[in-house]
Amino acid sequence: MRKVLDEAGWDQSAVSLVCAEGLTQYLSEQAVRELLAEVALVTGPRSAFALTFVGWRKDENRPEAGPKTDRTLARFAKRGEPWLWGCDPSRLEHFLANGPWVVAVPPSAAGMDHLVELELSS
Repeated sequence: MRKVLDEAGWDQSAVSLVCAEGLTQYLSEQAVRELLAEVALVTGPRSAFALTFVGWRKDENRPEAGPKTDRTLARFAKRGEPWLWGCDPSRLEHFLANGPWVVAVPPSAAGMDHLVELELSS
């Protein structure tokens, strides 16, 4: 990511707002962690990261997609777009622990997704 941004003239010291809407459910947990780390490396202090994420059914160890979760997950998987990651909103801060981001605006429900705004930790 850094090489592409450097070639485009990206100013890594500038305050930035990065948005990842409708993306994280398609990534593995490790890929979500790597995305958060990479964005932190290429953005300046006081930057923000707005993202959506789906919930997680801990007892079933799978993403939460509302009352028709089975049908929804099967439909996306059949199209080659399986949902891989989600996070219970109450566990988001735990997920972010030891990383570069902290919650700036707590998650709010938006359909099946939760919208959250993160900021770089000091």
